[in-house]
Amino acid sequence: MWHAGWVSCDDYSGQMGTARRIGDSTDQLLATAVLKRDRAERRKMLVDGLADGELPVATAITSAVFVAFGVGDGLSNPSEAVWRVPIAVVPGLFLGVVSLLAFRRRIPPRLVTRVYGGLVPFALCSTLMTVALSSRVEELAYTLLVLAAAGAAVPTYPTWSVIVGVTSIGYALMLVRLDLTAHEVGHWSAVGIAAVAASFYVMVARRRAITALVDAERNLENMAVSDNLTGVFNRSGLRMMGVELMAIAHRQKAPVFAIFADVDGLKAVNDGAGHDAGDTVLRLVAEQLDSTFRKGDLVARWGGDEFIVLGIGIAPDAALVEERLDAALADHPSRPATWTASLSIGVAQIGSDDAAFADVDELIAQADHDMYRRRGARRR
Repeated sequence: MWHAGWVSCDDYSGQMGTARRIGDSTDQLLATAVLKRDRAERRKMLVDGLADGELPVATAITSAVFVAFGVGDGLSNPSEAVWRVPIAVVPGLFLGVVSLLAFRRRIPPRLVTRVYGGLVPFALCSTLMTVALSSRVEELAYTLLVLAAAGAAVPTYPTWSVIVGVTSIGYALMLVRLDLTAHEVGHWSAVGIAAVAASFYVMVARRRAITALVDAERNLENMAVSDNLTGVFNRSGLRMMGVELMAIAHRQKAPVFAIFADVDGLKAVNDGAGHDAGDTVLRLVAEQLDSTFRKGDLVARWGGDEFIVLGIGIAPDAALVEERLDAALADHPSRPATWTASLSIGVAQIGSDDAAFADVDELIAQADHDMYRRRGARRR
């Protein structure tokens, strides 16, 4: 298959290797730029955003709970108040400070998720210390509550696994230290397993909800930048992704080309065979452009019967593009009989130095001008 941007004429055989290397090296980069972010990257962004919004409220509530339980336990157990109050109030005050900083946006965005996840083991340590100092098995309920809530605070498998693993070890050590009967050990072990299961369920449910939001965002984004009829980029999508393409070309010191393709005779097809036949023509042209050019090149419907291809590399010969596209479309089994399978092609190119500053619309305008010049010359 012929690929745009790959010089195939014998006179340019020395440039072919360079153009091919440019095409091969940029395909994956451009595909990534076009898609913007994959699911994992989008999920991370959404998790960071959720953590940024939840951290102030979650820490404020947890701080209030710790302080309330510390004071309440101190009042209900005066003989143990000397350690019960500090072991709960000090972490509660620390969480309050974190909450205040989060409310005032003083925590760097890149650290919000780590801070959020790090507060979970911090809270678990406080509850385990309460069990160790009180030697009362019922105090384990606090640890189980925090463990179950960890699933909501840490929606990533590795971090959740570490937290649960460390907590489980501490929980097991507390069961041994409390010198319980075999029946009590079995009972609290079962309760601990149930808490881990609940935490895992909450985490999985949260991850699924985040993934669903990510997929919905991707679908909406695709709808915003895609042409509904042909499935290729629309004008907005091409402008947005064209900036990414030109930035990559500038970094790789490679030229950028634009191909302007105008569908000849579409009005006659619409008038003679109906708009459904015209829509078929547009879909066939978009399909052929998408399959002919590299996956890293940007194919878009500019409007009406006009299509654009943006790519990195040496611009192909306009006559050669026209000839091969017309031949491929003429042989297509779905081509309406009333359409002569003819495209008018124009080509423009800018160097790598200009790619950093050039406007996508300006490059397309140059290709459009070349298309009209070539069409006029052909008719004359």
